[in-house]
Amino acid sequence: MSVKSVNKPIIGITRGIEDPRFPWLAIAAGVIMGGGIPQKITPLKTDKLSKCAGIILSGGSDIHPSFYGEKVQQGKSYDLQRDQFEFDLMGLILKKQLPVLGICRGMQMLNIARGGTLYQEVDSQFDDFVANTTLWKKIIARREVLLQSDSCLNRALQQNTLQVNSLHHQAVNKLGTGFKITAREKGGLIQAIESISPLPFILGVQWHPEYILHKKGGHKIFKLLINKINQSR
Repeated sequence: MSVKSVNKPIIGITRGIEDPRFPWLAIAAGVIMGGGIPQKITPLKTDKLSKCAGIILSGGSDIHPSFYGEKVQQGKSYDLQRDQFEFDLMGLILKKQLPVLGICRGMQMLNIARGGTLYQEVDSQFDDFVANTTLWKKIIARREVLLQSDSCLNRALQQNTLQVNSLHHQAVNKLGTGFKITAREKGGLIQAIESISPLPFILGVQWHPEYILHKKGGHKIFKLLINKINQSR
């Protein structure tokens, strides 16, 4: 490890064992841009967790509905090993007071771990939600998000609205204990949540900042996490 990297915080990034490599690389790039050192964490690769100063719960497959009291939908596939690992990880996060960023599925898991629930299909609940059908439309920033003025997100980005991307078809329904809503779409869909004291700093965003690192809603999300980690050390 170089002298320059000695004081940089190690950020554990969760992923499934067989998840594709590109999303991990994109998040790792965001962590490096923010001033941290990325560390891959999977259900079978947890030996580095003790060295992590912060955690990122990354995106991925749908969370099994049994974790929030819903029925399984036909034709869906799940990663129960990853679901259980990340659900249990919340205990370590709270015990060690680790700052956390949840991305898309990651935000949903944070909410579920605190007793919250999800909409399994957003388009059945919000008339103005139209799922993007192509990869290009999913990755580029096309949705407008309204940020709460009293949020860490607003203070970090220094703006009240934000253009974000959208890869999801599920979203937060009932809010978990210890969270507040800090961003929504105009139609009411929850796009970001933050923790309330005495929980450590926890930020969940429904979009994928790792794919829009050239925008404020991308690189500044990772910088916010790293700043919070450095303040808590």
